[in-house]
Amino acid sequence: MIADLVRKARPRLLALLAAPDGDLTAAEDAFSDAVDKALREWPTTGVPANPEAWLFTVARNRRRDGWRGAARTTCLDERVTTPVLVRNHTVRGGISGVPTARTGTVEDAALEIPDWRLALLAVAAHPAIDPIARTPLMLNTVLGLSAERIGALLLVPTATMAERLTLAKKRIKSSDLRFELPGVDELPGRLGAIRDAIYGVYSVDWMHSAATHRDGLAEEALFLVELLTDLVPDDPESHGLAALLCLSAARRRSRIDKRGEFVPLDRQDTTTWDHALLRRGEEHLRAAGTSTSPGPYRLQSAIQAVHCAQRRTGMTD
Repeated sequence: MIADLVRKARPRLLALLAAPDGDLTAAEDAFSDAVDKALREWPTTGVPANPEAWLFTVARNRRRDGWRGAARTTCLDERVTTPVLVRNHTVRGGISGVPTARTGTVEDAALEIPDWRLALLAVAAHPAIDPIARTPLMLNTVLGLSAERIGALLLVPTATMAERLTLAKKRIKSSDLRFELPGVDELPGRLGAIRDAIYGVYSVDWMHSAATHRDGLAEEALFLVELLTDLVPDDPESHGLAALLCLSAARRRSRIDKRGEFVPLDRQDTTTWDHALLRRGEEHLRAAGTSTSPGPYRLQSAIQAVHCAQRRTGMTD
């Protein structure tokens, strides 16, 4: 239960915790401390009514302690060095609506946490971030994968991957990259970078057998793309990407034989296809609509839909 909660809560709370000063590393440390505390206390005290708000309150207090410690170290007035989040509920970049709780209390029943997951994805896909670091940064910040695991998945040495992630996070903090939704003029380009990063995650899985150590990347990509369509439900191309991944992943068990070789489409056993994923892919394809010219993901998903019709027609078109 806690693992599922952490997976769902992590990107939303991480964006919120990092927004005041852009320090993703400190936000991750605070969130990890809150999870550790939950693992120690919840088995005895029980899961709180609003566990996500509980985690946020504990992590936010940890961040406040860090800001106050920095103020004491530099011998400056805490009111000056503590980020505005602590004082007036606004953050760097002009975002408002940050929830608060009285110091020392956990008002988890009433706390409403805004959804800034798209802001976190947008920061990871910011033009100032090296393109080679965008996919690893999303895997690390949004999904919580370690540098070691990301390096293994992408065939990059752990030390190299850790350095890329560290540099990207330093870039976010030092460049004052705002945790906010891109403007109307920026959104298409930023969404394109987000989609490409998610597609990159899935492509690594597609290129290798499900029996390799990359097993699980398809699930991570599906999680990310469903998250994206939840956050931007009116974006046709994001639904196109979701449809593409669902329809492709649905045939995963049949595309590799026991020797690890690809099985041609007309020889695949359609009874092994994941029919729930196929239906979900078709739902996304319908949501993408036809009112605008299709982009590459909508075109590819339409082709996949034709391939997947084999389960009904018995023929490969």
